[in-house]
Amino acid sequence: MQLGYFYMHIHLITQDRRLEPLVRELFTDCCEVATFVRLEDALSHTSAAELMIVDRDLMPHLSASIAALKSSAPTQQHLLVYLAQPDLDQVQAIFNADADGCLLGFEPDQIRAALLAAQHQMRNKSELATQFDHYRQLVEDASAVVYRANPMGYFSYVNEAATELTGYTKEEILRMKFVDLIKPSWKRKVEAFYVIQLQSQQRETVFEFPIITKQGEEKWVEQTVLLLFDGEKYQGGQAIIHDITLRKQAEQTLKEAKKAAEAASMAKSQFLANMSHELRTPLNAIIGYSEMLEEEAVEQGHDLYIDDLKRIHRSGKSLLNLINDVLDLSKIETGQIKLTLEMFDLEDLVTNVVSSVSHLAAQNGNRFQVELAPEPGQMHSDMAKLQQTLLNLLSNACKFTEQGHIRFRVYPCNMRQGWVCFEVKDTGIGIEPDQIDDLFKEFVQADGSSTRKYGGTGLGLALSQKYAQMMGGHISVSSMPGEGSVFTLHLPLNAPEAASDLDALPQVLVVDDDPAMRELLERALGRAGYQVTGAENGRLGLDLLKQSPPGAILLDLKMPEVDGFTFVDELHKHDDWKHIPVVIITSKDLTREDRQRLEGQVAKVLPKGADPSKGFLKRVKRSIEDLFQQTGAGV
Repeated sequence: MQLGYFYMHIHLITQDRRLEPLVRELFTDCCEVATFVRLEDALSHTSAAELMIVDRDLMPHLSASIAALKSSAPTQQHLLVYLAQPDLDQVQAIFNADADGCLLGFEPDQIRAALLAAQHQMRNKSELATQFDHYRQLVEDASAVVYRANPMGYFSYVNEAATELTGYTKEEILRMKFVDLIKPSWKRKVEAFYVIQLQSQQRETVFEFPIITKQGEEKWVEQTVLLLFDGEKYQGGQAIIHDITLRKQAEQTLKEAKKAAEAASMAKSQFLANMSHELRTPLNAIIGYSEMLEEEAVEQGHDLYIDDLKRIHRSGKSLLNLINDVLDLSKIETGQIKLTLEMFDLEDLVTNVVSSVSHLAAQNGNRFQVELAPEPGQMHSDMAKLQQTLLNLLSNACKFTEQGHIRFRVYPCNMRQGWVCFEVKDTGIGIEPDQIDDLFKEFVQADGSSTRKYGGTGLGLALSQKYAQMMGGHISVSSMPGEGSVFTLHLPLNAPEAASDLDALPQVLVVDDDPAMRELLERALGRAGYQVTGAENGRLGLDLLKQSPPGAILLDLKMPEVDGFTFVDELHKHDDWKHIPVVIITSKDLTREDRQRLEGQVAKVLPKGADPSKGFLKRVKRSIEDLFQQTGAGV
């Protein structure tokens, strides 16, 4: 009988001469057999054996002898004890002594079975050892640092990348604690973070912090830590560290560039705001003298000059309007424009606006329709800014519509008690869906070709949106190319006294550990008329809730410290927070258990996708707007 090919070195320690021929017969040419009559000779032999078969009669002290063999043997060695005259007590003693098995007497079938089992176990050990070596080599060759630490925080294993990152040798690192590498000013913060992880028994966390190398160089790392437990007993942790120094440097450079750009923008706005008198004074003189000269030309019969003087007057007025818009934007940015609140009749407001704009509609052959709810009542707001905002919306509708229909409708907002909607609907050229987000940016028009055909600077809508936000509301738009547009101004009938402050805007809290995603959402929602606050993890998000509960929350699920699931659980423990609507934004593939855990706790779940495109941002903005409409708050 042959046991299949698996070459072994076998040592026999026996005085029974029948055993060697039987082993050679069983293993044929796939083994090398050496026989010894004394245990000491086998132990002192230069070559190691994968399989050792020891005669029980040569092991007077069974447990001690087996222990000596196992401690001095290679890890892959297998030990069989040969029992010439076996009994159950002897067999039990062998297994208690930690041998791998025994040969029960000189019965060939029993010996074959024992040897076959030994060969099978050794083959498995060899394969496992090969796999272990393979994976160990992968870890050693990894570009990221991989390490293990014991419960006291000392390193118990590090791969080769640790020496490249820290500048220390492996021997030096293995004498250190993990915290010894952390930048001193960050030690307490990092230790507190991992104490919380251990106390909450959160299996895996991600944290960023700086370390100091042996050469004194500061490096930033991102560390993923997995806690190890044996039952409930803490056994230490294993971690993967990535060097993110270059990323941090790039982020810092971007922050500094952004800060410089914001400072330059503020300086520009401050300069323009301060130039109000210097710019307007000469223009007012030009307009005034041209108007006076025109009157004198009419009186004195100088018809040749009248048309030229009218052109000068019109051009001066246009330039003055443009300068006023630019200066108003600059003053808003620098906080120099405040609301002038007064009580006025909505009917009087609509009458004034219609009388100012009706001739513009007629110029392009448009039908102009006005719908005003019966007894519209009064409004407490800034009448001048509201009138200018409506004139901007109606002027745009008249300019971009020819031989069409323009409807101006004023009605109470259905979803919000105490609010009024001013709707301007036209049948003009319309707007491409992907251009709507740019409508309220300064100096931007939806289509460059429209600037050439219709003129304009793109300031009107930007200024109108800012005025709307100052009065506590916002402007929404829906449009399709070739089918026209609908602009709706939503405003409270009673503007808050501090409406010009950002605190008056509806608040949204974005909790996401991805800084790029937070920035994207803050910019998109900010342009839509919301005040947005960002938090890089759930713990900071909960801290912000204590300061000022928002109207809605955008929440990522997979975050360090406190993940999204835990955040939602904490939210519903507080009476003041549990009614805040939550929209989940996540790239995680939700399991059935995940969805069951979130069911009834959140308003909506939106997948991020690999690339957060405008489609994703539109879904987010639509979801937030729906939430505020349902709660009767915000924009």
